[in-house]
Order: sequence, then C-alpha cells, then structure tokens
Amino acid sequence: MDQNQQPQQQLPNGMMPMNGEQVTPNTIPQNRNISLSLVIHRLVEQSYNSLLGLTEGLPKANDLERKKAIVDYLDSTREKFLRLMVLIKWSEHVPTLTKANNIIDILNLEDSYLREAADLLINTQFSLVNARAPIYDVPTAIDVLTTGTYQRMPTNIKRVIPPPPLKPNQIESALDRLNDIIKYKLFISDVPKEFQPITVSDGKAHIVVEDEYEAYLTIDGGSEKSNWVILSLNLFVYSKRNLNGEGPIKVAYDNKMKYVLDRVQNRITSSAQPLFELHNIIHYLCISSQMDILASQVENLKKTILKNNIRCVFGKDQSITVFYWLPEDFNLVGVTQHTLGNLMPNKHTNFKIYIDEHQKIKISHYPPITHPKNENYFKIASLNLETILLQAIELNAYDKVYLLNSLLLDNRITANTTQTTSPTMNRNSGKPNLLSTKQSNNLLSRSFHLNDIKLIMSSRFSDENQNDSNGNNDHLPTVLRVMLYGSKFLDITVNFQNGKFSLIKSSNYIEFTSHLEQRLNKDPNEIESIVNVFKLKSLLTCFEEASLFLGLECFNKIPLLVNSSNSESNQLANELFSESNFICVSISLPKENNPYYLVISIKATCFTPSFHLLFCKMIPKSTIMTLDSIIKLESDQLNKLLKECPIGSISSSNNTNSNGNGPFQSYISTLLEKIVEASNQKINLLSIQSFLKKENINYYQPPQQDIENNNSSNSNNYNNSNGNNKNNGITTTTTTTTTTTTTTTTTTTSIIFLFNEQQIQKISPFLSNHISHQTPITISFKNGLYTLSFTQQRPFEYKKYSGSDSGNNSYEENNLNENYTYRKGSWIFKYTQTSDWFSSFCNDLMAISKITNISSQLLKQMETLEIYKQLITHFTIKPMSIEFICFVGSNQTRTNVTIFVERKTGEIKLSFQPYSNPLLVYLEKDINQSPTNDITNSLRAIINSNDISVYINSLISPLELTFYLPLEILVIPRSISQVRLLYKNLYGIDIKLISHEYCAISDSFYSLNSSKQVRLTSINQLHSFMEQRVSLQALDNPTGHRTSWLLPIKQFQKTVSRIFIYLNSLNTLKFAQNQMKPNFQPLVPSNPSSQRFSNDYFIASFSIRDYTSFDIEVTNKNAENTVPSNEELALFCQYFKKKVQQLNYRSQTIGSCIQMLTLPPKILWEFIRVLLEITGPKFDGYTVEISLNTSSIHSKNKESFIHIADENQVYFILRYLNSSRTDIIPPDQFTDIPIIYNYTEKSIRYWNKLDSNATSSALPKKSLSIVEEIKQKFVEEVAKLIPEALNASSGKSSPISIFFKSFLPKIKPIFSNPTASTLLLLQQQQQQQQQQQQQQQQQQQLENNNNFASPSSSIR
Repeated sequence: MDQNQQPQQQLPNGMMPMNGEQVTPNTIPQNRNISLSLVIHRLVEQSYNSLLGLTEGLPKANDLERKKAIVDYLDSTREKFLRLMVLIKWSEHVPTLTKANNIIDILNLEDSYLREAADLLINTQFSLVNARAPIYDVPTAIDVLTTGTYQRMPTNIKRVIPPPPLKPNQIESALDRLNDIIKYKLFISDVPKEFQPITVSDGKAHIVVEDEYEAYLTIDGGSEKSNWVILSLNLFVYSKRNLNGEGPIKVAYDNKMKYVLDRVQNRITSSAQPLFELHNIIHYLCISSQMDILASQVENLKKTILKNNIRCVFGKDQSITVFYWLPEDFNLVGVTQHTLGNLMPNKHTNFKIYIDEHQKIKISHYPPITHPKNENYFKIASLNLETILLQAIELNAYDKVYLLNSLLLDNRITANTTQTTSPTMNRNSGKPNLLSTKQSNNLLSRSFHLNDIKLIMSSRFSDENQNDSNGNNDHLPTVLRVMLYGSKFLDITVNFQNGKFSLIKSSNYIEFTSHLEQRLNKDPNEIESIVNVFKLKSLLTCFEEASLFLGLECFNKIPLLVNSSNSESNQLANELFSESNFICVSISLPKENNPYYLVISIKATCFTPSFHLLFCKMIPKSTIMTLDSIIKLESDQLNKLLKECPIGSISSSNNTNSNGNGPFQSYISTLLEKIVEASNQKINLLSIQSFLKKENINYYQPPQQDIENNNSSNSNNYNNSNGNNKNNGITTTTTTTTTTTTTTTTTTTSIIFLFNEQQIQKISPFLSNHISHQTPITISFKNGLYTLSFTQQRPFEYKKYSGSDSGNNSYEENNLNENYTYRKGSWIFKYTQTSDWFSSFCNDLMAISKITNISSQLLKQMETLEIYKQLITHFTIKPMSIEFICFVGSNQTRTNVTIFVERKTGEIKLSFQPYSNPLLVYLEKDINQSPTNDITNSLRAIINSNDISVYINSLISPLELTFYLPLEILVIPRSISQVRLLYKNLYGIDIKLISHEYCAISDSFYSLNSSKQVRLTSINQLHSFMEQRVSLQALDNPTGHRTSWLLPIKQFQKTVSRIFIYLNSLNTLKFAQNQMKPNFQPLVPSNPSSQRFSNDYFIASFSIRDYTSFDIEVTNKNAENTVPSNEELALFCQYFKKKVQQLNYRSQTIGSCIQMLTLPPKILWEFIRVLLEITGPKFDGYTVEISLNTSSIHSKNKESFIHIADENQVYFILRYLNSSRTDIIPPDQFTDIPIIYNYTEKSIRYWNKLDSNATSSALPKKSLSIVEEIKQKFVEEVAKLIPEALNASSGKSSPISIFFKSFLPKIKPIFSNPTASTLLLLQQQQQQQQQQQQQQQQQQQLENNNNFASPSSSIR
C-alpha cells in the first residue's frame, strides 16, 4: 500500500538547503509500501484485543447492554474485514502502481534540484553585498610597529589618574592611632551591662549582645569628641535549627537593614549616651522579632503529630500560651487564637511565653515543674516553638514517671518491716537515696518476691550530662523499668501525645490489658497493684515456657465439671479456679485413658507457687471431664527449693545463658521437671496398685521411712532398697474424694507384691527354683522407668569356664545394654513407661528360668562326656544367655554359639558366629518341642555340624571366583542331622551327619525323602567320578543303589567343591547339546566330557578338559570348501574359547557361537573377518565388538545373536566401548546398537529387543524410548550409505564392516548426552534442512519475479 509521505528534497553537488541539513544528490526515494501480512496481523490483533476487552466488561453489564455490545463488536469487525478483503483484491495492482509512483518521485526530485539551485543563486547575490573589507588604521600601525609607542595620547588623561597607594607602615600607624582614640572614647563613655567585653581592632569596636545582635562601630574624626559611626549590624534573630543563620527570617530583615541602620545612626548621633541609645533600639527590635518568629511558628505546630492535643492562644500583651495534652473528648467551644474559651490556664497543662517588666522573654509552666539539674532549662535562645514544646513535654513526663517511682519505692520500704532506718529520696538527683539492690535483697526473705526497679531517664536529667540540657536535640521519654520474672520487664512511660501512662511489655507471653492503663491514669497510687498483676502473669509465663520446653501442653482453661457438693476436693477446686492466677499442665501417660492435670497456682500476696495434681475422668461421649480427686504436692525440700530461687536482682535477671534463658528461667524449668516427675511417680504408683488388684496379686505398701534411713539400709536389705527409691525429697499428700468426707493419707514411693504358686507355674515351670510365694518383689517408678527388684531364693551361680580348666570364675552381669542387673542373687529390672512392665517382667523371669535349666543340662553333659570338655571351650553362663566356642578341627572352624531366649515368644534361639548353621531351624525346633527343653540331641548336632557348616558357607560365599557361581547352589536343611545341596535345581547332594569326624554324602535323586512333585536329575557317572577323582568307594543306600559315600569331614570341602565343578561341566555340555539339537545332528553318543555334532556346512566338537577348561573345534564338512578356511575357523574357535573362560554369561556365549555356526559359510566368513578386524585396535578412541551377552526382560530375546535361516536375517548387537577394559565395563562407558542384517539383500536395519516379537518379519510394534529412537534414526541414516560404499569397495568390504566404521561419528553425541541433547540435535538438523529448502524455493521465486520485471528497468 502507498503512504502519503513527502519525498525528501535533495540538492545537487552536496549543497546545503535552507534548514542547514546536507542533502546528497543521489537520494533514492524510500519505499512507501506496507506489507499486506503486517496489515492482516495488526487487524487480527486489534480484533482479538477488542474481544478480550469485551469479555472483561460484559459480566458487569446487564443483558441488553451485553447484546448491544456484542452486535456493535461484530458490525465493526465485519466492516474492517470487508475493507481488508477489498484491499487484498486491489493489492494485485500494487506492483504497477509502485513503479508509477517511483517515476513520479524521481521527476519531482529533479524538479526540486532545479528550484533549489535558483534559490541559492539569489541568496548568494544578497549575501555578497556585506562581504566588503574594512578601512585599516595604517598610521597608528606604523607608529606602534616602528617606535614601539603611541605618541598621539591626549594630555588631559593625567587628571583622572588616581594618587599612589599608601605604604603598609603608614596604614599600620593610622590604624593604631584610630584604635587608641576608640579605646579612650569607650573609657570615658557609659557602656550598657548587656554588652559583652568589647574588642577593638583595625579601627573598629566589636559590640556583642548574646542571642540578640552584634555591631561594628568606628568614629568619623580623629579625636575622642568624634561621633560614632555604625559600620555593620547583624541580628541573631533566627531559629537555632538553622545553624548558619540563613533562613527566610534573616533574609526578610536583611532587606530592611539599610533603613534600620540609617535610623539608628541618626539617633545615636544626637543622643548624649549613644551606646545606650543603640542598645535600647536594637534590643526592642530583637525582642519584637523573636516574639514574631515564635508567633509565626504556631501554624507549623498544627502540622506535627501533636496537632490534635495542643492549642495556642495569643494574648494582648504579645504573650503566647500553648496548651498541650488536652483530652480527646474536651469541648473546645469558643477557643480561637485570641480567646481562651473553655481553656483554663490554672487547670489545664500549658506553658506561657511572655515579656516581663525588664523587657526579657520568659517561660512559665502549669503545673509548676523544675528541672532536677538545671534551673534555666527553658531558654528562648533557640527561637523554636516546637523545641520548647518538646522540652516541656519531656520534663513533665519525667516528673510524672518520677512520681510513680517514688510511690513504688515508698511501698517497698513500708513493706520491709525489718528495715529500721527510713530511706530518704533526693528529688534533685533523680535517684532514690536508699539502700542498694544487694542490701535490699539481704533484708528481704528469699522467696518469690521481686523488687528490681530502675529509672531510665534522658541524658538531660542524668548526672553525666548536667550541662547538655540543650545541646542534645533528641527528646527521649523517661521510662520506669520494673523487672519481672524470667528476664522479662515492664516499662512504664508517658505518651508524648496525650500525656497518659503507657505500659510496655517485654514479652508477648505476658497478657496486655488496656484497663490497667486506664486504672493507672485515673489513680497513680494503683501502680503497685498493677505491677503485681504483671508479676503474676510473668511468673505464670515462666512456668508455661518451662512446660513447653519439657514438651508438655499448657492450658489456661480446661473443660472440668466441678460438683457443687461440700466435699473438700470440690471446695479446693473452686478455690483454685476462682481467680485467673493458675495454669494447667497436661500430663499424658501411655496406656492411660483418663487425663491428669498439674495445676500451678500463684499466691498474689507472696508470689509463691503451689502445685496440685488433678485426677479427672472423661464423661462418655463427651469432651467434658469430672473431678475424681486432688493431690497437693508439698514437702520440706520443695519449700527449700522455692526459697532458693535466683531472683531479686536486676543482674541475675539479665544474666542469660547461651540459649537465652536466665538463671531464674532455668531454675523454673528444673523445678517444674521435678514436680512433673513426682506427679508421674504418683500416677504410675496408683496405676500399679489398680493393675495388681485387677490381676488378684497380693500387694502392700511398706511403711514410710526417712530417705536417709532408706539409703543406709540398701547394703543390708537389697529388696527394700529398690522399693524405697529417693525422689528428690518430694512426698505427696493424697486427698481421696468421697461422697461426704475427705481423708488425707501419706503414701510411699514403692509397692511390694507377691506371686502365688499358680501364678509362678503359669509364668514358667522352672521359676520355682528362683522365687516362691513368699518372695517379696518391690516395684517403684522413677525417671520414667519401672524398677522391679527381688532377691533369688536359691541363687544360681553364674560362672565362666576357660577350656578344660575346672576352676570356676564368678560372674556378675553389668551390661549397660540390658534392662537388668544381677549381683549375688539380687535382681533389678527396669522397664520404660511406654512398655507393658508386667508382661516384660514375666517374660524375663521365664527367660531366666529356661536359661538356668539349659545351663544345668550343659553342665551335666560336660561332666558326663569327657569329649565335650575338649570340643566346647570358653563356656560362659549368663543370666539371659549361654555362650561357648565349638572347637572341633582347626582354628578356621571355630564357631561362637549363643543360646538365648526370645522374650516376646518365650522360645529358645540359637546364634552362630561367624557363619550361620544350616540346621538352625531344626535345632531350635528340637529344643522348643521338648517339654523340659532337652538339648542333648541339639548339642550333639551342633558339634557334628560345626565344620560342615563352615565349609558349606565357604561354598556359597567364596572369597574368589570359582568355576561355578555361588548363586547356583541352594542349601536346604532336611532334619537335625541332614542337609541337602542343590545345583541349579537339577542335581542334589544329601549330606548326613554321623559324628564330628565323618559324614555321608549321596545323590539326592535316590533319596527316600525326595519329593514326588519335584524330581531331581540323577548325576551321570557320579560313582566313576568319585572313584577316579576322589578315590572313594561307593556304599549301598537304603534303596539298594550304590550312590552313597562315607567321607571324613576334613576332606568335605575339597570333595564337595570337585563335585560341583563336575556338575558345572555336565550342565554346560547339556546346555550345548540342547542348543545343537534344532540345527545339528549328533555324530557319536555323547559322554560326560565331550560332544560332537554336524550340519550341512561344519563339524563341531565341544569338550571340557579336566572338567574345568572348555574346548571347541570346528572344521569344514566338505574338504573342498575353503571359505572360511580351517585357519580362520581355528581363530574363530580360539576367540570363543577366550570368551567362555571369562565365566560371565557362559551360556549366552556358547549359544551365540552355535548360532554363528548355523550361518552359510560365506556369511560366517564375513563375521570372522569382522571379528579379526575389531580385535585389538581402537577406532577413534573406541573399542568395537560383537556383544555375546545381554540382559532382556523377555525370555524369547535373551540371546544376543540369533540366526533365522527362513528369513535370511541375523540379529546381533554391536557394542562400542569407551573403556580399555572389556571384562568389567561401567554402564556409562559403553552403548549397544542392536541391528538386523539381511545377508541376501545386504541391508541393515534397527532391532528392537524390547519387543517380544522383534525376531519376526513384522516391524516392531512396541514403542521405543528416546534413546532407542535416536539409535534407530542413526542406524537408518548409516544403512543408506552401505550400497554406495559396497560399490566403491568392489565387494572387498562386508556390509557389517562398513556399517560399524560409518557409525563411529554417531557414537560421540550418544556418549555425551544420550537423552534430551541428542534428540534436540536431531531436531535442529531437521529444522536446518527444512530452512535450507525453503530458502532455495524463495530464491527461485525471486529470480522468476526479476526476469518478469526486467523490461521495465529501463524507465529509471
């Protein structure tokens, strides 16, 4: 489309146009066309934005407006697109119109060139008129250049030349004379007392009046009778906030200073006392100006934060009265700037600035207040009304806070009745002149009283800065800091805006209430009661924080229903919950349904806490509880702890430790921890009583004794010592609730119970040897542990044996990892609070009795059989276990045997170290099934199987790689004296224990115990192998077969290892035979060591020499066939021998070899050449090989090399390695490329191994991963290059060789990033190809368009 733009005018030969811009002569007209796509894009974007705006605005409109807006939008959009359609149809003629416009522009440009040239010629004509040279002064130039001077100067110029200046000594002499005259004149004149010492210098007298003005005077003659002359006058009339004296006020007076100087000069000239006249006039001017400045600042006060609480009134005597701290509800009727209205100067707080009879500005305040250090606190020198107001507020606030401080100190002195000397208060010093904090602490009793008060005042009221009342511009409020409990404090200050007291707390845990401020503002004498409220809250907060630190829940209210009966419990509960001076700490215990609460109440008189334990019961189907009983926790030691609290001084409260808690808070935590511990102890003891009563177990409570007596009796009676444990000296007083009365009983910290005969037999039949129905058992609870103790009736002597030494060493159990201790017949058991202590205790008793029974049997066996003393060493009997070392053969077969009891099930368990015994299950079963836990048979089996178990473990977990894999062997115990070893679930060997020196081994196929469902395979020629290789003669088994051998245990490991090597060779040959059957025919009957097969092309022989070395031989069936040659077949066999000997994936390697032998000779020859080519060298840093092993989840594709003769295709994997090692390959150092090679078509394509039908002729149906898709694309790209490469090599190279070499450049991106980056690279390559194709098409279209438009190019 064309735009109506004016073409830029240009002038020929680079001339400048009228506007000064240079125009080049060859300016080409700009393209004035707009792209049609841009028009369409803008129209669509405009329509879309209009639609978005319509959707945002329509929901707010009604139905009619929405319909109208939609119709308007559609009409306007339709009109725009109709215009666009017309424009699109008209755009077909744009090229022709564009050419015509270009021609017109060129003609207009040439016309403008001619017009501009004519205009410039005319302008040049006019400008040459003034381009004429001036008339030069030739005579003057000749004189100056020749003579160097100008001789034509006028003679009258000497009249205006000034006289020569005075010399410095003349000036100094004149000034000294003038100074002397001025000093004499001052000496004989009267000088006002307001003048500061006058200094005379440089012929001037310097007069200064502080905070008013300064002036410089001199005289108009040379004698003392000369008149004074004012040289300069400077008024100090400005606010001190403008330190340089440069402000709007000073500027206003500077404009009138000349007029003032003239008037003052006239007055002092005609006056008899000129200096007094000077001072009177200027002093009156300064006073008036200062009052005017203060009056002008009234409006500025209305802009401050105090604007709602102040009023300013101007008096007729030029005074200014400022009322502040006015109440918010005060009625300001009739109050203006010149009338007081309801304001009363003798009632409301105010200060007044006025001029006294001595013509000085003064400030008065109501109520009268004085500064404690500076009487002249209010000074007018600053000339800042806001500063004066802040000074008055600060001083008034200090006076009010100081009053509270005096009230608190007076009350404290009155409360301290032991103080005989009445302290005095120094009002001027601002601090109480009484005893120090440390002295007052000594006078007060050590209780929960807190008496720390500190007055934090501004620097203006302190002793350190007495002279800095006006130097510091910061106005800080005075704060009365009252120290609370737990490093907390309460700050009391005065609000600068309204003059009311403000209470500022230091912790969010202290509840802040506004009514306390109201009480304090109404009556300051309430300060003590208000402080006590905060002290009470802070102390409760300390207990609350301590409970949170201990992990306990804390409540201010609990849903407790207290009956209205007159019982003592209900009355006590009503007293506790009547006021808000308590908190409730929830104590949750495991296996307890009813809640318990510890109520901490504070006495408001002495701030001493009391502790009560509440026993509650839940109402069914409700969250409300009822009160069962209340226990008050108190003792002498508790009172002593309360008196030893570290409070009473500011230093102790502020002394915080590393975790932010002071000594007092740490003490509260310790105190609460002890109280909770006592509560837990009491609750658990009551729970124990309830449980024993439920189980019908007799119990009683021992009489209460002193703690010291209990500690001293521990050595005499161990049973009683465990029942009466020390509990920090805190005893509990139980208050039991009944219907009418309440009884108070004192309980102890332990309970004693006794089992009867039936209960003892129920626990264990062997327990009667340890306890009887008369054995007292003491139980107590402390530190979260149940402690049970008793003394054994007939103590069993636990001993240690060392070898065959009959000497016994006494044994004492002190294992910290166990829950019990034993010493000289005394037992102590400890159980956690979360466990079932009674069941655990019964299980421990059962374990002790069973271990004692087994120990007796072992001791009897060792005394009866002498051989056991030699085979069993380091025999140790412990209360809960038995340990000994079984030593049959060498030191390598030493086994640590442990016999213990599983406490949860009560079964006897065995443990063998360092190797497990395969007969473990049957050994434990034999002992546990015996009513008396007889271990005779099990002990014999342990000794007989000791060496064999060590040898079997060495077979299944060898230290080095063997010819058979450890995972191929399975150990199955059959009985207490028999075990079976399975190899790959095909062959089995039964091992029967005869003695500790001999065992019998046999083929499991002939075993009488073999299962009918799972039949094993008989071991072929096993008897021959045993006779030839092991030199053992076969014995008859119970079925009549000679498949059993008697074997010394010393030869067991070597013999069984040879048998498994033999089984491995049988399994390998059997696998090869199964692989040969589909494509080969056996030539001779197979034997256990070799097999021979043949097909149409080759004769293959597989054999295993010495049952360990795999051997393969392949020859051509037709001797005339030389492709491949026998030498190449020998290299082929050597390659596979090496691969099989690596023992990894041996079966897959043999299967791949057999699959290769099914190939036609020429195709096999190609693969042999590839194997020879890739063996050894590296290609671009990579090692290439044909993978003979792979892992696949599909059983059909588990082989890595497959030949399908019907399809003439070979499925195999090319592996590229980035590591030099081929035996151990890291997973990130290689990549596999599975391919399908059609040897008739000489084509290669990708092989999807994830598809179970991948070996069929159909294409893979299963979707590929990203990496596999990349590999597939790379394979397709490289496969396209194979035909051309084959033609270039004239058939000398095979397609496989060409493929793996051409695929090397594709390996690098796969190794760099095998996921997203490679796929992105492929996408970028495809996009680049598409862009190149599009550019080529566009270039062809442009060439066609240029050829079409070439006839019109001559028009230009």
